[in-house]
Amino acid sequence: MTTTTPKFQKTKLNSALHRQIKKTKVKQKKVLTLVWLQYLLAMQKLAIEAQNKAKEEKKNIIHNDHIRAVSKKVLQSCKG
Repeated sequence: MTTTTPKFQKTKLNSALHRQIKKTKVKQKKVLTLVWLQYLLAMQKLAIEAQNKAKEEKKNIIHNDHIRAVSKKVLQSCKG
């Protein structure tokens, strides 16, 4: 059973960020950079946790079931 994840629309994110940035006096480039860095940190945490899960199961390769098993925990820890 394969599930397809909906693709996130980059234009929606950009337009939402632009609206919020206009309300404050923060430069747009800095906000987009911070959002990108937060995304990279979340992906790094996800990869590390999935690797740990694979090692617990004594596997050398990370499979999608390892990622799915730890994704909820990682996403909750990255909430902002």
